[in-house]
Amino acid sequence: MNAWKFALIVLLLAVPCALAQTHPARNFQKSEIAVYGGYSVVTTNFHSYLDASGPAESGWNAGVEVGVTRHIAVAGDFSQYFYMESASGKQHTVVGMAGPRVYLPVPKKWLIHPFADFLVGGAHIGLSGNANSQPFSKDSVLAWSPNAGVDLRVTKHVSLRATAGYLHTPFVTFDSEIQRGSPAGRPRVAVGIVYRF
Repeated sequence: MNAWKFALIVLLLAVPCALAQTHPARNFQKSEIAVYGGYSVVTTNFHSYLDASGPAESGWNAGVEVGVTRHIAVAGDFSQYFYMESASGKQHTVVGMAGPRVYLPVPKKWLIHPFADFLVGGAHIGLSGNANSQPFSKDSVLAWSPNAGVDLRVTKHVSLRATAGYLHTPFVTFDSEIQRGSPAGRPRVAVGIVYRF
């Protein structure tokens, strides 16, 4: 028997044996509850049609998730963003969404746990200060957001989380000319801490 044929047979027999020895996938327990909180940023402010050069908006992000199966959870996500513009005063945007979150099975020895989700809910934008600057005919809208992220395990119960996604909030303005300059969607990133019970 040629040496390369012998090597191929050994390889074909060794691979299944090696795979059988790998660590089991790291799975969260069914009905496990996790809460998280942190800091979130959207790349352009929700008021960008009034101040096109305006900076990113930042605020807080918090949520809860409940495991349905070993790899799937139902997540609720809540955030609030703030922006101050001298001509129109203060603006705040509140977003609340919920939806499925799917975790990628990884070996237990890994410290990272990737996931993806698709969240749907609502968003409301509010302005205070100069009442004449209110540009919205519709300030509460349907919001949706696909996201991907990763948890970095620190202890048995605590992880660090980083997520990135796209937040769609189609606020409607009174002026159609302004509306065309207002992006309905924007990238969103968040970092925070997760605690699993």
